[in-house]
Amino acid sequence: MAAAAGVMAYDRIRMRGKWILIAGIVVLGSAAAGALVWYRRHAPAPPVQQTQTGPPPGTEITLEGLIRAVERVPVSAPVSGVLEEFAVAPGDEVSEGQVIGRIANDAIREEEVEARLELERAEARLRAAEAELTALRLEESRLSAEASRARGELARVEKIYQRQSVLIREGATPRLVFQRAEEDYRQAAQERDRVEALLAAAQDRVREAAAGLENVRKALAESQAKLDEARSRAASCNIVAPVDGIVVQIRKSPGETVEEGFEGLVEIASEWTHLELLADAPEAYAKRLGPGDAALVVLAELPQGALEAQVKSVDRQQVVIAFTSPSPLVRPGMTAVARLKLR
Repeated sequence: MAAAAGVMAYDRIRMRGKWILIAGIVVLGSAAAGALVWYRRHAPAPPVQQTQTGPPPGTEITLEGLIRAVERVPVSAPVSGVLEEFAVAPGDEVSEGQVIGRIANDAIREEEVEARLELERAEARLRAAEAELTALRLEESRLSAEASRARGELARVEKIYQRQSVLIREGATPRLVFQRAEEDYRQAAQERDRVEALLAAAQDRVREAAAGLENVRKALAESQAKLDEARSRAASCNIVAPVDGIVVQIRKSPGETVEEGFEGLVEIASEWTHLELLADAPEAYAKRLGPGDAALVVLAELPQGALEAQVKSVDRQQVVIAFTSPSPLVRPGMTAVARLKLR
């Protein structure tokens, strides 16, 4: 009996140890599973294998774009006003000093009109003053001749009167004859004095008219100067080409208002040997191009061959390619094709 009881106790102890072992194994398994889950959540992602997409390096692409000049001269608005017209369009050749457009300015225009009217009034006053002076000089000339005649007549009758005075004292002439000679002398002297007074007055009027004419001429000169100044300001309403070249851009249209000093109203390419091709490129291609990359520019106007060029800049989806043109046939505004190789 005692032996049987001992065996049973031993079996109970052995079973209890097995359960303890199993429980330990379960706990360790749970801990390992938790650790695995935490590691998967916090472990860094495995590196992504980079693979190249698109054409391989060295692949040639073609881009189409517009040619523009490197050296462009901006023409600012000379005055404020409303654009009346442009005598040129982009692509037209212009020469230095050529009027390429005009701005209407009401104040300047009215000033010129008023100055012109004032000049016309001054010219009318001048013509009237000249006509008056001419008439006065004719009257002076007539009175001068009449005074000369009166002086001559007085000298003649004075001799007769003096002779008759001598004769009357000697009783050698009738008193009636002496009295007639005396009366003739008195009338001749009165006529001479009358004509001399008229001549003196006429001469005064001539001097006054001559002085007035000089003042009118000065006023006319001032009116002419004002008109010249107004015309100069009116001429400033003209938009003038500062250099020889080709019009590449006009930023406003006739009828639009513009402020004085508006910069770049017109742009002129002053030199079209150094040119640029402005071309759009897919972003995937633009990323694989860079400044200094070699290029070839092909134009229909130059069938003899392509022009060597170089990428000047790349901005997202826009590529600027610089080149030198050997021919005046190539102008800003033309379309061209560039051939490049991807990096």
